[in-house]
Amino acid sequence: MLLNEYLKDFNLFAELAVKFPMLPISAPVAMDFMLETGYGEREVFRSLLSAPKATVVEVIGAKYADRWNSLVLRQAELANVSERRELKETINETVDSTNSRTDTNKVSAFNSPDLVDNTGSTATGEDGKTGETIRTLTDEKIDPKTAFGLLNVAVQDTIISTVVADVSSFLTLSIY
Repeated sequence: MLLNEYLKDFNLFAELAVKFPMLPISAPVAMDFMLETGYGEREVFRSLLSAPKATVVEVIGAKYADRWNSLVLRQAELANVSERRELKETINETVDSTNSRTDTNKVSAFNSPDLVDNTGSTATGEDGKTGETIRTLTDEKIDPKTAFGLLNVAVQDTIISTVVADVSSFLTLSIY
């Protein structure tokens, strides 16, 4: 059976988009059309003919979801498109402290129960610390579906072509 016969009354990409909403399937009808026109004359694997179409959709989604989402996220990273928010927090801190201290060291005297002064020290000073701390917080959300919409049309077309080609390679024989 040819792929275009297999896909008759089977909107594969529409079902993938419903079952896996995070996949980069922006135009399921157009993608179904691309699959039929680009690869429709290829022979479908015989084992897929008896498989339920819901299972086929599930397996394609499970097999390629990570690959396709990684492709979108990588392109989004390269194009620097995301919903990103950067916050800067500046903390100014001043600490002043004054200290005063007197120490006396005592020793015992010869044949006396009393202690006598031996040495001592006196310290008086001020400690101060002044500084500024700057902390930058970045809140970034890169969602594959949103990122796909933010990519330029040429990159979206490349991703769509990759998705359609992957589905074709899953469904059909490479030699027909």
